[in-house]
Order: sequence, then C-alpha cells, then structure tokens
Amino acid sequence: MIRKFNYTGRKKIEKSKIHIRLLRDTTPYPYFDMKLNISPEDFLEDPELFVEAYDRSSFMRFKCGTLKNLQFPEDRHLSGLHSTDSITFRVKIVDPSAQHGKILGIADRISSVGESQEKMKHISLLPVTYVDIGKEIWNLDFRDTGPVLVINSNIEAVPVTELVRSNDLFFSLVYPQVLREILVRILVIDGASEEEDPEAWQNRWLAFVENLPDVQQITGTYEFENPIANQDYFLKWIDEQVIPAFCNKYSVKEKFEMDIGRL
Repeated sequence: MIRKFNYTGRKKIEKSKIHIRLLRDTTPYPYFDMKLNISPEDFLEDPELFVEAYDRSSFMRFKCGTLKNLQFPEDRHLSGLHSTDSITFRVKIVDPSAQHGKILGIADRISSVGESQEKMKHISLLPVTYVDIGKEIWNLDFRDTGPVLVINSNIEAVPVTELVRSNDLFFSLVYPQVLREILVRILVIDGASEEEDPEAWQNRWLAFVENLPDVQQITGTYEFENPIANQDYFLKWIDEQVIPAFCNKYSVKEKFEMDIGRL
C-alpha cells in the first residue's frame, strides 16, 4: 500500500455532511439548494465557503458566506454550464486572510439529488446528458464520478428531454439494460472491490441494488472478495435477482404494456 502524505494541511470533508438538491422554477435553468453538517469549531477561524458547480467543459463558483454565517446568493441558477443534465459539485472552505485564499477543506465530486427519487431516472446515481451520438439512441459514459446516460440530442421525432423525463415506454425498454451494464462493469469488467469511500459511485450503486426487495446482499461475501473466480456468480446474481427485483419495484412490464397500448 502506498502511503499518502497531506502536505497542504487540507481537511477532506465527508460527502455525507453535504446535501445538494437541484430544483427548477420558471427559468430554463435549474438552481441548487444545500444543507451542511460541518461544524465551524473544526476550523480555527471562521473561513469562507464556496460552492462550485461544473460539468466536463464549464464551471460556476458561488460565494456562500462563512461557516458561521452562511449567506447563499439569491441567484443560484446554473446558467453558465454548457450542460445542466450532468452536474457535479465541489465545496471549498477557504481562509481569506491567506494569500490567494488558502483552501482549508474540500469535498469534490458531489452528486446532487434530483427533484424526485421515486424513479431511477430521477435519482442522482444516473445523471443524463444530451449529445449527438450518430445513429445510436443512447449509451453509457463511464466517468470518474460514475456512469452518465448519454442520449442522442439529434432525435427530431419527439422532444428528447421529455422522452427521458416522463416516457414510461422509454423507461421500461432502456433502464433495466442500463442497470445491467453498470453492474457488469462494476463486478465483472472492473472486478468487485470494496472502495474505501462509502460515497464512491460503485458503492452507491451496489447499495442501491442491495436495497431492492428480495435481492441477496453481495458485498462482504466470499464471492465479492474473490471477483476473478466468481464472474459467473455475479452474472447470475444480476440476471436472476437484481433485474427482476428492479422490474418488479418499478412496474416495468406494466409501464410497457400501458404505454404501448396508447400507440
């Protein structure tokens, strides 16, 4: 094991202490709301707080007062981001008295919670972005922060964002396969491993599926600790337990039958 030394003196802030929620109003852009569980006593002075929102190619920073006196800006709309469908956040605690503002604490790669958590398509586990991907309808982009569902932005027959947001036929045909691909990536392609950070995207996905009804827990088992020898076991677990449980919980067959009957 390689020992890591922190020469900067920065504190790593646990992501579980930060809850960011994306909301919408009458404007075209979402805005964020945030709750913190960070004690000012953990820092010698009363440092400033900054929230940064970013996607792959754009960035916005918001000054939010100090730890003892939080003052969120009135306008928190993410209008400066190129894509508001796949947003990640970073929180910085900064000493303003130091030259250039010394960073005292930081939490990065924070996913937001969407407007609803009733359906998988709204939860923060799977952000969606819209890109021209030729003749494909959708694919998965595996990034450091986790998988992103990429939807072809060049579909002209229907409003594509509305299709993803509320169309049950799309949900029933796409999301079980999305879940299967993500779990195969975690357990078979990359090899199962226990990430130290409980907020690591692999751990969050495994926690999601292990909380589905009638799904046997796999983390911490002998098979999970010996992934190379147990790939067939993982594939069977995915196909025989996880996917049926997901389809049952979210009424996938019923959604398909109801929507296909309207065509």
